[in-house]
Amino acid sequence: MNGNKGRLKIHPGKEGTLKAATDKGRELLGRYLEEDVQESSSHCHELLAAIERIASMDEERWEQTGNAHTVILEKDGATIESEMDEGCEPLHLTLDEFRVAVQTWLASIVRREEAS
Repeated sequence: MNGNKGRLKIHPGKEGTLKAATDKGRELLGRYLEEDVQESSSHCHELLAAIERIASMDEERWEQTGNAHTVILEKDGATIESEMDEGCEPLHLTLDEFRVAVQTWLASIVRREEAS
């Protein structure tokens, strides 16, 4: 992500899967990408399409519950909620911040696929 706010660094983990390092306070974004989106380019494309529908006002709300998180997209942004940790505060991002995170994750998936 850009600027000082919301940096996202993606790297291969010890187990060989992609890992997301985020700024303090945004760890839920990294966990969402790792645990729910995983290395699925089709999931990334689905998310990006949903973001576009919300941003263009074609849809008011989009929600999806995955393995460990629920993501809610609305015109005022994206909210990620943990389904596993009830004490975890939801993370709110702008649609642009969430879009950039998903695009960055997708680019890492594509690079890995091209390298194999």
